[in-house]
Amino acid sequence: MSAFIVEDKTINRIVNMLVHEINHNPESYNLKEKLSELGYNLSDNSFAEKLAKDMFDLNVSAVRQRYSEREEAPKFTYSQSSPISFMQTFKSLSCWVYQCTEGDVPKSNLYKFFADVAETYLLKKIVYGLPEYDNAEWA
Repeated sequence: MSAFIVEDKTINRIVNMLVHEINHNPESYNLKEKLSELGYNLSDNSFAEKLAKDMFDLNVSAVRQRYSEREEAPKFTYSQSSPISFMQTFKSLSCWVYQCTEGDVPKSNLYKFFADVAETYLLKKIVYGLPEYDNAEWA
Protein backbone atom coordinates (compact mmCIF):
# COMPACT_ATOMS: atom_id res chain seq x y z
CA MET A 1 0.00 0.00 0.00
CA SER A 2 1.19 3.49 -0.72
CA ALA A 3 0.08 6.75 0.83
CA PHE A 4 0.24 10.33 -0.32
CA ILE A 5 -0.81 13.78 0.78
CA VAL A 6 -4.03 14.63 -1.02
CA GLU A 7 -4.45 17.85 -2.96
CA ASP A 8 -5.93 20.87 -1.24
CA LYS A 9 -9.00 20.63 -3.48
CA THR A 10 -9.76 17.17 -2.07
CA ILE A 11 -9.99 18.43 1.49
CA ASN A 12 -11.71 21.64 0.44
CA ARG A 13 -14.46 19.70 -1.37
CA ILE A 14 -15.17 17.68 1.76
CA VAL A 15 -15.14 20.61 4.18
CA ASN A 16 -17.20 22.86 1.92
CA MET A 17 -19.89 20.20 1.54
CA LEU A 18 -19.99 19.62 5.31
CA VAL A 19 -20.26 23.35 6.00
CA HIS A 20 -23.07 23.65 3.48
CA GLU A 21 -24.94 20.71 4.97
CA ILE A 22 -24.48 21.98 8.53
CA ASN A 23 -25.73 25.44 7.60
CA HIS A 24 -28.60 24.45 5.29
CA ASN A 25 -29.82 20.97 6.12
CA PRO A 26 -31.72 20.30 9.34
CA GLU A 27 -30.99 16.58 8.90
CA SER A 28 -27.30 17.23 9.56
CA TYR A 29 -27.75 17.26 13.34
CA ASN A 30 -25.48 14.21 13.73
CA LEU A 31 -22.67 15.98 11.87
CA LYS A 32 -23.11 19.04 14.08
CA GLU A 33 -23.20 17.00 17.27
CA LYS A 34 -20.12 14.93 16.47
CA LEU A 35 -18.06 17.92 15.32
CA SER A 36 -19.01 19.80 18.47
CA GLU A 37 -17.93 16.78 20.53
CA LEU A 38 -14.57 16.98 18.75
CA GLY A 39 -14.22 20.56 19.96
CA TYR A 40 -15.17 22.49 16.83
CA ASN A 41 -17.15 25.65 17.42
CA LEU A 42 -19.54 25.64 14.49
CA SER A 43 -20.56 29.25 15.08
CA ASP A 44 -16.97 30.44 14.72
CA ASN A 45 -16.24 31.84 11.25
CA SER A 46 -12.88 30.05 11.17
CA PHE A 47 -14.40 26.62 11.90
CA ALA A 48 -14.12 25.39 8.29
CA GLU A 49 -10.52 26.50 7.91
CA LYS A 50 -9.56 24.83 11.19
CA LEU A 51 -11.29 21.59 10.21
CA ALA A 52 -9.59 21.58 6.80
CA LYS A 53 -6.17 22.24 8.36
CA ASP A 54 -6.72 19.45 10.90
CA MET A 55 -7.61 17.07 8.06
CA PHE A 56 -4.46 18.07 6.21
CA ASP A 57 -2.33 17.57 9.34
CA LEU A 58 -3.83 14.12 9.87
CA ASN A 59 -3.04 13.17 6.27
CA VAL A 60 0.55 14.41 6.67
CA SER A 61 0.89 12.42 9.89
CA ALA A 62 -0.28 9.22 8.18
CA VAL A 63 2.15 9.66 5.28
CA ARG A 64 5.03 10.39 7.65
CA GLN A 65 4.22 7.30 9.68
CA ARG A 66 4.11 5.21 6.52
CA TYR A 67 7.43 6.41 5.13
CA SER A 68 9.23 7.65 8.26
CA GLU A 69 10.05 10.84 6.39
CA ARG A 70 10.34 14.20 8.00
CA GLU A 71 10.47 16.32 4.88
CA GLU A 72 8.66 19.60 5.13
CA ALA A 73 5.01 19.15 4.24
CA PRO A 74 3.59 21.22 1.43
CA LYS A 75 1.66 24.32 2.41
CA PHE A 76 -2.08 23.79 2.71
CA THR A 77 -4.54 26.45 1.62
CA TYR A 78 -8.20 26.33 2.51
CA SER A 79 -10.52 27.93 0.00
CA GLN A 80 -14.22 28.33 0.44
CA SER A 81 -16.43 27.42 -2.49
CA SER A 82 -19.90 26.25 -3.30
CA PRO A 83 -20.47 22.58 -2.59
CA ILE A 84 -20.23 20.08 -5.41
CA SER A 85 -22.12 16.82 -5.86
CA PHE A 86 -22.50 14.34 -3.05
CA MET A 87 -20.90 11.70 -5.29
CA GLN A 88 -17.74 13.73 -5.92
CA THR A 89 -17.55 14.67 -2.25
CA PHE A 90 -17.90 11.02 -1.27
CA LYS A 91 -15.16 9.97 -3.68
CA SER A 92 -12.86 12.72 -2.37
CA LEU A 93 -13.61 11.66 1.19
CA SER A 94 -12.95 8.00 0.38
CA CYS A 95 -9.57 8.98 -1.06
CA TRP A 96 -8.67 11.05 2.01
CA VAL A 97 -9.76 8.29 4.40
CA TYR A 98 -7.67 5.74 2.51
CA GLN A 99 -4.60 8.00 2.55
CA CYS A 100 -4.96 8.35 6.32
CA THR A 101 -4.97 4.64 7.18
CA GLU A 102 -1.33 4.55 8.26
CA GLY A 103 0.11 4.31 11.76
CA ASP A 104 -2.09 5.43 14.62
CA VAL A 105 -4.13 7.89 12.54
CA PRO A 106 -7.16 5.54 12.22
CA LYS A 107 -7.41 5.57 16.01
CA SER A 108 -7.87 9.35 16.11
CA ASN A 109 -11.32 10.76 16.76
CA LEU A 110 -11.17 13.02 13.72
CA TYR A 111 -10.40 10.09 11.42
CA LYS A 112 -13.24 8.10 13.00
CA PHE A 113 -15.62 11.00 12.44
CA PHE A 114 -14.87 11.07 8.73
CA ALA A 115 -14.66 7.29 8.24
CA ASP A 116 -17.81 6.53 10.21
CA VAL A 117 -20.07 9.58 10.45
CA ALA A 118 -19.31 11.67 7.36
CA GLU A 119 -19.01 8.75 4.94
CA THR A 120 -22.29 7.28 6.18
CA TYR A 121 -24.01 10.66 5.91
CA LEU A 122 -22.86 11.11 2.31
CA LEU A 123 -23.78 7.56 1.33
CA LYS A 124 -27.30 8.08 2.61
CA LYS A 125 -27.59 11.37 0.71
CA ILE A 126 -26.49 9.61 -2.48
CA VAL A 127 -28.73 6.57 -2.08
CA TYR A 128 -31.80 8.53 -0.97
CA GLY A 129 -31.43 10.66 -4.10
CA LEU A 130 -31.52 7.71 -6.48
CA PRO A 131 -34.72 7.07 -8.47
CA GLU A 132 -34.38 3.39 -7.67
CA TYR A 133 -34.61 4.19 -3.96
CA ASP A 134 -37.73 6.30 -4.54
CA ASN A 135 -39.32 3.51 -6.57
CA ALA A 136 -38.55 0.76 -4.05
CA GLU A 137 -41.26 -0.38 -1.64
CA TRP A 138 -41.04 1.05 1.87
CA ALA A 139 -41.67 -2.22 3.66
